[in-house]
Amino acid sequence: PENYPKSVTIKRNERSRSSGTGGHVQTEWVVTMGRNMQALSCLVKNGDAHLKNFALLYEPDFTSVRLASAYDIVNTTTYIPNDQMVLTLAGSRRFPKEKTLIEFGQRQCRLSLQDAEARLECLKDSFRDTL
Repeated sequence: PENYPKSVTIKRNERSRSSGTGGHVQTEWVVTMGRNMQALSCLVKNGDAHLKNFALLYEPDFTSVRLASAYDIVNTTTYIPNDQMVLTLAGSRRFPKEKTLIEFGQRQCRLSLQDAEARLECLKDSFRDTL
């Protein structure tokens, strides 16, 4: 039905659409959630986490935007033991160690050390809870 939000694939360097006010719509929150999903894909060792696996849901009038639920997350190292990530993190396609993920949280997500560690623990707990 036309009242449902539309799913739109995230594209690099694409600006958020606004409701005509000239401002961005929840862009920082969406980017933060996308980075959480990227970190989760690293923990799961999902080498197939590419940009088409991250989607946004817009309200019909573009006044609200949110990240779609996570999908297509699989441990690719089960099938390809030496698999690497499709996207780079800290200049590498190798699956990062926890220290690198925490540094990513500090640099890219602007988190304090304590908040980056807490967010990583939360992601690990979520991952464990689904097993």
